[in-house]
Amino acid sequence: VERVYHGKVDRDLVISGVILHDIFKPLTYQVEENGAYRPTPLAERLDHLTLIVSEMVRRDFPLNLVHIVCAHHGGEAGPIWPRTIEALVCHLADVTDSRLNGEVLRAARYLSREATGEELNIVSSKEAFEVVHSKVVGGWDRVRRSVEKMRQKRFGVP
Repeated sequence: VERVYHGKVDRDLVISGVILHDIFKPLTYQVEENGAYRPTPLAERLDHLTLIVSEMVRRDFPLNLVHIVCAHHGGEAGPIWPRTIEALVCHLADVTDSRLNGEVLRAARYLSREATGEELNIVSSKEAFEVVHSKVVGGWDRVRRSVEKMRQKRFGVP
């Protein structure tokens, strides 16, 4: 940002915001046996954003850092739009990460379907990246083997 746009950015705030913004997600999601996530009982009442922002305010974190965390979902999905460059950088990084994850999941489902003729419900990022990587390093045959290995692990099917 500084080099390209000639604006000043507090890198420490950005890094702190990136580290803290989802720190309470493990309290609000459980991993199922198939790798999918489901909300915890806590998440049925409070979301991870409410938890972290309230904790940061309680512990007297700097307002600019609280704002970064509070605004990381943006105004459409969260309570407030980013109003500082640091908050905007964190928001855009979070959006980009989410989109990348979605695209990799979509690509893995496509590769699985094309390689085996049937769709394996790929639910975790780890599985998705494994399928995409298998195509890069070993072509369609490697995709087939990766998908079969996942199917065996899930369903115990030889």
